[in-house]
Amino acid sequence: MAAISLMARGATGRPARSHLDATHPPGDRHAYSYALVLAAARPIGILTQRDMIGLVAAGHDLATVKVIDVMTAPVITLEQAAMTDVLTVWSVIQQHGIRHLPIVDECGLLVGMVTADELLQGGDLLELSVAVQLEGAASKHQSDRYDDTAFQSQQDLSDFVENAIVCLHWVAADGTIIWANQAELDLLGYEREEYIGHSIVEFHTDRAVIDDILDRLLHDRSVRDCEADLRCKDGSIRHVLIDSKASWHNGKFLRTRCFTRDITERKRAEEDLRRFNAALSHAMEGIAFLDAQGHYVWVNQAYADGIGYSPAAMVGMDWQRTVHPDDLHTVELAYGQMLDRGKVEVAARGMRHDGSIFYKQLVMVKADRGQQQTGHYCFMKDITAAKQTEADLIQSEQKFRAIFDSMLQFIGLLTPDGHFIDGNQAVFDAVAIDRAAIIGKPFWETPWWAHSPQLQARVKAAVATAAAGESVQFESEHFWADGTPAVVDFSLKPLFDDSGKVTMLLPEGRDITDRKRKEDILRNIALGVSAKTGEAFFEALVEYLTKALRVEYAFISELLPPTHDRVRTLAGYGHGTTIDRFEYALLNTPCQCTINCHFCVCAERLQQQFPDHALLKEIGAQSYMGVILRNSAGEPLGLICVLSCQDFSETQLMKEILNIFAARAAAEIERQRSEMELQFQKQDLARSNDELQQFAYVASHDLQEPLRMITSYLELLERRYKGQLDAKADTFIAYAVDGASRMQILINDLLNYSRVGRQDRDFEDVDCEQIFERALTNLHVAIATNKAIVSHTPLPRVHGNSSQITQLFQNLIGNAIKFRTQEPPQVEVSAKFTAGNWLFSVRDNGIGIENEYLERIFIIFQRLHGKTEYPGTGIGLAVCRKIIERHGGNLWVESQPDRGSTFYFTLSPSSR
Repeated sequence: MAAISLMARGATGRPARSHLDATHPPGDRHAYSYALVLAAARPIGILTQRDMIGLVAAGHDLATVKVIDVMTAPVITLEQAAMTDVLTVWSVIQQHGIRHLPIVDECGLLVGMVTADELLQGGDLLELSVAVQLEGAASKHQSDRYDDTAFQSQQDLSDFVENAIVCLHWVAADGTIIWANQAELDLLGYEREEYIGHSIVEFHTDRAVIDDILDRLLHDRSVRDCEADLRCKDGSIRHVLIDSKASWHNGKFLRTRCFTRDITERKRAEEDLRRFNAALSHAMEGIAFLDAQGHYVWVNQAYADGIGYSPAAMVGMDWQRTVHPDDLHTVELAYGQMLDRGKVEVAARGMRHDGSIFYKQLVMVKADRGQQQTGHYCFMKDITAAKQTEADLIQSEQKFRAIFDSMLQFIGLLTPDGHFIDGNQAVFDAVAIDRAAIIGKPFWETPWWAHSPQLQARVKAAVATAAAGESVQFESEHFWADGTPAVVDFSLKPLFDDSGKVTMLLPEGRDITDRKRKEDILRNIALGVSAKTGEAFFEALVEYLTKALRVEYAFISELLPPTHDRVRTLAGYGHGTTIDRFEYALLNTPCQCTINCHFCVCAERLQQQFPDHALLKEIGAQSYMGVILRNSAGEPLGLICVLSCQDFSETQLMKEILNIFAARAAAEIERQRSEMELQFQKQDLARSNDELQQFAYVASHDLQEPLRMITSYLELLERRYKGQLDAKADTFIAYAVDGASRMQILINDLLNYSRVGRQDRDFEDVDCEQIFERALTNLHVAIATNKAIVSHTPLPRVHGNSSQITQLFQNLIGNAIKFRTQEPPQVEVSAKFTAGNWLFSVRDNGIGIENEYLERIFIIFQRLHGKTEYPGTGIGLAVCRKIIERHGGNLWVESQPDRGSTFYFTLSPSSR
């Protein structure tokens, strides 16, 4: 309290500021922030406001606290003789990280005090030295605080600042760097012209840092230890701390003086330390550091978790709180050995926060600095499980027997020749035999195998095989003590010693009755739902359904239209045989409940619930389960049901299995109905096509005779009376003759088109090379007249009708010649094998076809040009498509106007 009073009174007696600080805004008078403690005029300690704040925060009564108790660190001082310049003082302050530096004479007696704030706020010599460089002034400034003899000349002062190891630079109010010493330039790697005169923004990676510094300086707040990242010339980044102080004149902000300290290596070290601490904190092993008094200084998460505290809660805790009282002496002895040896390992019981006890293995490693011990590291591993295992080994025989007898599988021990040594309780309970009654007997003579001489012989052979060093495994059927049948998966394994000799045989059996039952269910489901479609499908489905559910009867029935109050069975199975189909009414039957409720189950007393149902009494049914069948649209199709002469026990499993069969049955009913409907549609379509084809043939054939008569008489009329009547009569007669002729051509073409569909499918292997030559022979006149060039690549053998394929080639090549441009026609026929068929192409250089007509040209009697431009009736391509369709292929065209066309068609390959 006396020190606080002294600091408060010292405000009025504070030394006056130098003349260089006159530009600083007024109103900064305040009490001293520190008190220097002396002993015989020598500094022994410093008490600061920060110390007092810490005492108050800790709850101490300042009236009872002595200054000597607060001062724990040695006092850093500077001899007056070494105080040659401001930069030297600043370097000492920064090097030791202090804010108050006592100045002493050669005898250690106090002569004055310098603070960091005073250096930043009143750095007259620094201001002077920089001014000398900037202005080149020859004048010498005087200072009332410092002795002017510290520098022999202004040049000495300038050289000292320029070559100081402290990085210095000045920044103008607009952010321009107006001066920097060599240390600053060397730090960032720039030449003087590359740095001075440039904006400070160019060298900072974060503009917000600059804005913050300027804001604080403009509001007359000094900047201390401001972290920033500066960009070097080579692109690297240097981490620095910036201390800055603004210069004012008449209330105007002139510039700021900046000290830059490179902390890049420190930041890297801090990052490495952070990673190292993070690794320790997240290590799987518990790690802690304790001071020399045995208090925890730092613990990682694993260590804290092991004790049951948080890491923060353990700091300051005495190690004895984490050790069981009975083991304190053991750990204390180990601690003493650690001090002598440097490292020791000890096992002890630990105490957790919740009072529980655990076993831990401790490794303690001494930590010292020079000759002084600073504490020790403690590595902790929870060995509770290992201790428990050790305790288990002590009681191994009892626990082995308990586990051995509690196992559900059957395990025994035999001598190498197969005599029974011992077995677990399941061995004896299964067949109700006494342990003592079979000890020493051959294994194959035990009651396990008594019901089957074949099994006894099999087991005897298995023992011989195992005694020879080979394992044996097989399934066997048994009857338990209550008469229940079971299936056991049995194995016999040899046990060897280090020399490879068989010392014991280990028989083991597992009850797989339930597994075999499920396998049987899955197998019957698979066989049932994968049965072939057709008439026998439903018979197979109900058969496998009875086997999967182990019931006596199964039925699949369909609803009868129109009222759906009766059903007809599609299949029935009972007692190993197929049941003939029959119809029955749904009224007052469990099937009626199924149709109404989608699912119905009567697990017991079925006949009592439906006393008037004669069939249930006849077959002795006691239980029923049924599921409705629906199509993909949700409409009811019928039902599937099972009946048993026993009560149901696993209704949920049975329901799931029945639903699987129901889904498959419904799908098959829907498929068969769809197939039947499709068949009817095919038949109707075929009949319609036949009738239409017959009509076309008859019509075109029967019209030949009357049309021939009309044409003959018109031609006779034209020959006899041409020129004897007037001109109009001759024209009318010519029109009639021409129309009759064209009618005859159309009827002939229609007759040829209808014949394509009426011809028999007398397909054979056809050589397309011969077909091509035959088509060219038929087109000889057209080719010669139009000077056409028709070429082809090697053509394959195909399977088809020779005359129709000839007509196909002839029509396509003929069209290519007919629909020509002014250029001579060029036609190329080629073929390639793709996707299992031969793909033919007929390419020409003709007039081409518009895209909108690419499909229209294949329609019968469709023409794109007048009869005067290109002759024909427009039936040729329709005949080509009909030929290709009869051969199971496709025909299409790709074309562009004036660029020719390419017709493609596919044919099946030859069978050779």
